[in-house]
Amino acid sequence: MAKSKKTTKKVKKVKKELVTEYLDMGVIMTPEECKAVSDEILEYRDLGIINMESDARYYKGSHGGIAPISYDFMGRFLPLVRELVGKKVVFANPFCRIYNNGSTLNPHTDRDVLDWTISVCVKTDLNWDWPLKMKTSDKKVVSVPTRLGHASLVRGNVYTHWREPLVCEDHENVICMFLHYTNPDNPALTQEITATTEE
Repeated sequence: MAKSKKTTKKVKKVKKELVTEYLDMGVIMTPEECKAVSDEILEYRDLGIINMESDARYYKGSHGGIAPISYDFMGRFLPLVRELVGKKVVFANPFCRIYNNGSTLNPHTDRDVLDWTISVCVKTDLNWDWPLKMKTSDKKVVSVPTRLGHASLVRGNVYTHWREPLVCEDHENVICMFLHYTNPDNPALTQEITATTEE
């Protein structure tokens, strides 16, 4: 009887493509979660904790600051960001912004220590899209939607991003939450820790 030939089939491992510039993450928060976050942000604005932003180089007509609930979402999405970028990123800080009628976000890059940012819309009174725009490494301008619960992951300290001036009614606004993370090998991380220790 002839011996049967043993065949070894090589299984090719498919390498997952990591995010290097930006990613449209789709919807990552429920309407209920968005309302809980936006309600706290508006409450902190009314208490004078989240204030009108004064640096005209970057902002006009928007309120900015930190609502404590944003730290919960930083922790929740940390494992996902690590998986998407392939690095054990660490917390930088969260931030929240209320865009009002006439608000502008001028073209800019983020601080050196803010390698990755999840930008998620937690409230919008608009019935049209008001996208975040970003210039990529190949000089193309991409637009990421600003819809309720919809998020983008952006390499904000490398690539210029901005928004066109917001035109809406005075009682309307758009609220976004930003979750900032830092690469473990970012030299700016060590510098910030050293500066904080020496203060």
